[in-house]
Amino acid sequence: MDLIADKRNINPDKAMAMLKAEGIALSAEDAILVLDFLYFLAVLFYKQHTAEL
Repeated sequence: MDLIADKRNINPDKAMAMLKAEGIALSAEDAILVLDFLYFLAVLFYKQHTAEL
């Protein structure tokens, strides 16, 4: 997927630390998948809502 990897504010290590603080343990590979999915949803949401304006 890797839509805008160079513009991301949260890297996999930071995501893993944030999720670990909430009791969720992920591998680095899983953290990358979660981030890719969340960024995909964010881009999709943005495109859908800016198209309505």
